[in-house]
Amino acid sequence: VTIDQVMAAAGLTRGGFYAHFKNKEALFVACVENGMSLLSSPVLAKLRKAELSGSDWVTSFAELYLSRVHIDNPELGCALPTLSSEVSRSGDQARAAFS
Repeated sequence: VTIDQVMAAAGLTRGGFYAHFKNKEALFVACVENGMSLLSSPVLAKLRKAELSGSDWVTSFAELYLSRVHIDNPELGCALPTLSSEVSRSGDQARAAFS
C-alpha cells in the first residue's frame, strides 16, 4: 500500500500524511500500538473485574476470545494474528510495540 492510497482512503492529501507521520514505518507503528491497546483493554478489563487467577483466568480468556461476539465482529478482534507477519518484517519500533 502506498502513502497516496492510504491518504486517498482517508480523504486527505499526501502532504497531510507528513503532518502526522515521519514515514510509512511510523504509521505502521501507530497502527500496531492502536491494535494492541484495543486488544488488551476490553478483554483484560473483563478478566480483572472477575478477579480470576490460574486456570480460571485462562478458561475465561478462551471463552471471551472464542465468543460469538468476538467472532462476529472482526474489527473488535485480536491484532496478534493480523499483524504478526507484518511485524516480523518490520523495524525495531514496530516489534517493540507488538510485544
